[in-house]
Amino acid sequence: SGTSVAEQAQWLAEATSLSANGGRVRMLIVFNVDFTEYDVNGDPQAGYAIIRPDGSCPACDSLRAVTGG
Repeated sequence: SGTSVAEQAQWLAEATSLSANGGRVRMLIVFNVDFTEYDVNGDPQAGYAIIRPDGSCPACDSLRAVTGG
């Protein structure tokens, strides 16, 4: 709660960059790319998905910039 889409993108890119450059991480998994079901009484995973309901993905753009892909 309280995390903006821009912050999510920035933090994911930063974590990826730190992992890649730290020499200790061999694999990084981005979990919850496109969950769509949001249930506040159960499992609210869609609130953390990096692909937004409108199909945009600011985190994908920042990851692409960090990974060169």
